[in-house]
Amino acid sequence: MKKNFNNKFFTKFKFIIIIIFSVTLITLDKTSNLTKIIKNYLENFIKPIYFIVNIPNKTYINIYKIIECYQKAKTKHEICNKNYLVQKYETLLLNYYKTENYQLRKLLKLPIKKQKNIIIAQILSNNSHSNKCQIIINKGEQENIYIGQPVINTQGIVGQIISTTKNTSRVLLLHDISHAIPVKILRNNTHGILVGKGLSQNLELKHIPEYHDIKIGDILISSGLGGCFPKGYPVAIITKIVKNFKYPYTIIQAKSVIHIQDLNYLILI
Repeated sequence: MKKNFNNKFFTKFKFIIIIIFSVTLITLDKTSNLTKIIKNYLENFIKPIYFIVNIPNKTYINIYKIIECYQKAKTKHEICNKNYLVQKYETLLLNYYKTENYQLRKLLKLPIKKQKNIIIAQILSNNSHSNKCQIIINKGEQENIYIGQPVINTQGIVGQIISTTKNTSRVLLLHDISHAIPVKILRNNTHGILVGKGLSQNLELKHIPEYHDIKIGDILISSGLGGCFPKGYPVAIITKIVKNFKYPYTIIQAKSVIHIQDLNYLILI
């Protein structure tokens, strides 16, 4: 009984002390600035703690905003790059049609044929060395890529597809020693076959009779013969002419309009 009495007494005593302390604080708050000083002190003490605790949250928000801005910029860049490639593709035939229209009668207007379905591809690996000139791209059977499909870029013809898998394809470049493409000189429509001579060598134009009018700087375009490459696309520029009097033909070398080391995005037509 005594213990219970003592417990009740101490409980009441604590309660009375708390009431007295509360009343004292309320009175001080109304009559003096002591509580404001204490509040200001506590706020100044706690403010750095709030700042430190909020650092991870602010850091997360800033990183998220940076990543979001980067993704938006990357998406816009890819869209702009694809639009640029498509526009360059559509203007590749411009010189060809200008020359052809000049040669034809003014009343005859040939319609410009546009490819309805073109595919933009990116190079995964470049396996070009010595006589073997091939690259791997990131498009395959899943995008209906087929063997023999022409491959170009913003400068002109790059090569053609020689093998495919579900998600990748192998492109045989013009420089490969096993590659040949029917071409013609843009200036006078002289036809020939342009063959690869290896990565470090210029292309060679064959089956051109000696008496034909050929000049250094002449532009070679695809002739459309053979049915693989459409006509009118830039292929190479003649850089060297060597006359061989022992044979009824002239050795003609040409430089491709593309730069293998700079290849990145390609167009499949």
